[in-house]
Amino acid sequence: YEIASCLVGSEMCIRDSHTIVAKIGPRPPLGLLLVDDGSTFSLVADVIVGRDPSTHPDVLEHGADSLRIGGDVAVLSRSHFGLYLDGWSVAAVDLGSSNGTTVRRESGEVVALTTDARMMLSAGDTLLLGDREIRLQLHHVQA
Repeated sequence: YEIASCLVGSEMCIRDSHTIVAKIGPRPPLGLLLVDDGSTFSLVADVIVGRDPSTHPDVLEHGADSLRIGGDVAVLSRSHFGLYLDGWSVAAVDLGSSNGTTVRRESGEVVALTTDARMMLSAGDTLLLGDREIRLQLHHVQA
């Protein structure tokens, strides 16, 4: 039998040539956020990013993680943008920041995030907020 791992929803499973057996358990971290100061942040839950994101309702009421980024008060908002996990995908939305958030795709294309729609991110995308950069490194990439 050939044994390989696969992804079903937000669960891991083991597959041989005849069966698929789901292993119930927590989804492993989807990847890392690589901050321009050299720090990393494990992507295991929704994340609110900003100068002081700990007071955002998604952190206080819905269990999202908070990632505090230092920087110019005039450029960075307290809750600048959010990353939201949906199964094995990651989406970003600007949280009404004063100066906006843009995404630089791995292809070089630059796209502004909006406050009214979540944008699906891909491995290698970089979020730009003021003069700060956060790159998304995904461990589990679905085809």
